[in-house]
Amino acid sequence: MPPHTAFRSRLIPAVFAAVLLASLPAFAGGPGSETAPNDSQEKPAPLWSTSLSLSYVATSGNTNTRTLGTDWVFARKPSPWGLKGEVSYMQAKEEGVMTAQRSMAKIRGLRSLSKRWEAFVGAAGLSDRFSGIHRRYLVETGATFHAVAGPEQHLSFDAGLTRTREEFTDGSRHNYLGGVFGGDYRWVFSKGTQFSQSLHYYPDFNTASNWRVESETSLQAAVNSHLALKAGFQFRYDNLPQPGFRKTDTTTTMSLVFQF
Repeated sequence: MPPHTAFRSRLIPAVFAAVLLASLPAFAGGPGSETAPNDSQEKPAPLWSTSLSLSYVATSGNTNTRTLGTDWVFARKPSPWGLKGEVSYMQAKEEGVMTAQRSMAKIRGLRSLSKRWEAFVGAAGLSDRFSGIHRRYLVETGATFHAVAGPEQHLSFDAGLTRTREEFTDGSRHNYLGGVFGGDYRWVFSKGTQFSQSLHYYPDFNTASNWRVESETSLQAAVNSHLALKAGFQFRYDNLPQPGFRKTDTTTTMSLVFQF
């Protein structure tokens, strides 16, 4: 077994075990696991939230390597205007040579229309040369329907129009009108411990075979009010990649999350 494969096989189970251990107090049935009567009424959640993640990343597909990554997420609950965004960056070097580099930024403005409906407008940018993408710019507008909006479980669906401009590493370009269809699910099964899943589909209205799917799965367990452990898996599928590149990329992350 190659050294990096052996290292990964030992590290990934260890971090998953740490996530599970961190969540055990929330499931414990002992006397100390329940909230004192005087603290039973929780404070309202703040409008703004932000987190910074430092991750170990294992990638497969167009690149197979080990590296470190960072991810910054921020959000403001619609009241009635809201905002959410994300900035992430990862890179890897092997024997002093860059073997993977991916940067992404996205932001979405929200406007609450009713208890279950929101309108959104947003923009995103991506650079992933090792997947053949020099730059990709996307603007979007649409609506979100919150099918389930409880304190423990939340399920929402997005639908909208997109305009995409792509610049590839071979010098070619592609501009097209498309769409975004997908959903987000979150299950808070104990205080500080949650599972989340997102899945989005991006069709090209000009070229039927040019479509993408992006999925992200994560499990997060709080260590304390400002620190958490997070295990995540990203799946990206491009049905019409550039010549010489694969259709599928995956990213496995083991993150230390700082919450503010």
